[in-house]
Amino acid sequence: MPDTLKNHGRQWTLWAYQEVSYADLVEATAVEIMDLPPNAMVVDGFVEVSEANNQGTSAVCDLGVTDGTTPAPTQFTTDTDIATVAAAKFALANVAVPTGDGLKVIATATLVGGAATAGTFFVGVGYIMRNRANENQPTTFA
Repeated sequence: MPDTLKNHGRQWTLWAYQEVSYADLVEATAVEIMDLPPNAMVVDGFVEVSEANNQGTSAVCDLGVTDGTTPAPTQFTTDTDIATVAAAKFALANVAVPTGDGLKVIATATLVGGAATAGTFFVGVGYIMRNRANENQPTTFA
């Protein structure tokens, strides 16, 4: 294969990291928590509960994306426990973000026993971008 067909650019994974307060969540309503740039491809992600909530019985959260028109509320996770201090990795394949204005990461909470007024969790989304390189791979190897 001719070497001119190969892209020798390599890039690091970029991370968007957002703290979410339970007080910002609305029962069964998608809340925008993070913007992703146009042409991003999600390759990794996690949820980390750093402070347990002060609400009743249980709290779970779906994480997904929306382009402003078509929501995919469970694209990343479904029913992730956000009531207990712990961390959970996204179970996802690469998710291509369409061109245009990019996507917004959304959280949809199910809060059994009432809304929480205290507690926080973090959402981390790792992504790469088309047509971007941080360094070049050598074209020949010894």
